[in-house]
Amino acid sequence: LHWLIRLRPLQKALTNSQKIEGWMSPQELEWLGLRASMLKKDQILVEVGSWKGRSASMLLQMSKTRFYFVDTWCGSENELSDTHVEAKTNDIYELFKANTKPFSDGKNVTHIRQSSVEGAGRFPDQSIDFLFLDAGHTFESVTEDLKAWLPKIKYSGLICGHDYGGGWTGVKAGVDDFGREHGLVAANEVGTIWFYQPASKTSTHKKHPLITAPRLISD
Repeated sequence: LHWLIRLRPLQKALTNSQKIEGWMSPQELEWLGLRASMLKKDQILVEVGSWKGRSASMLLQMSKTRFYFVDTWCGSENELSDTHVEAKTNDIYELFKANTKPFSDGKNVTHIRQSSVEGAGRFPDQSIDFLFLDAGHTFESVTEDLKAWLPKIKYSGLICGHDYGGGWTGVKAGVDDFGREHGLVAANEVGTIWFYQPASKTSTHKKHPLITAPRLISD
C-alpha cells in the first residue's frame, strides 16, 4: 500500500524531471525516485555527477532526506568533444541551479563543486545511506570513484549508478571488476541502472531493502 501512496507524486515528479535535458530514461528516473522516496529525513543521499539536474530533480521531488550533489559542472575531460561539449560554452552549474531550484526550496541541500574523488574526501566513513554514481565513464575513473566512495557508504546503504552498458563498456567493466574484489555483485533491473548486492551472505555490505521496490508506471 505504501508504494501505491507514492504513485501520484511519482507521476508528477517524472513529468517535471523529463523537462530537463539529460540522458536518464523515464524508467530509470522512476526506479531512482521510488528508492529515494523510502529514505528518512535524517539520512544522507549523495549524487555524484549531476549535470543539468535531470536525475537530481527527481530525487529532490521524491524525498525529504539530506541531499549532496557532487560535480565540477565542467564536463568530463574525455567527453568534452562530444557528450559534454556544451560545457565549453555554457555555464552548466547555473543551469543545474535553475533547473533544481523549484524542488530545492526548504530542503537540506548542499552543492559540492569538486571532482568525485575530492568530494568523497568531505564525508566520514560509514556516513552515506544512498549513493548514486554517474560521474566518469572510463574504467579507470569508475574504479577510482568506487575506491573513494565505498568506505563512505554504510554497510546497510545502497550503492547504485548509471550507464551500466549501453555502449559504456568502461563503466560496466569497472563496476564488475571492483565488485568482485569487494564481495559485491552488480545487478541491473531497468535500463542501464546498476546496483550492488552482496556476493554472499558473509559479505560486509548487506542487501538493501530499497532494491526490492516495484515499478509502478513504466514497462
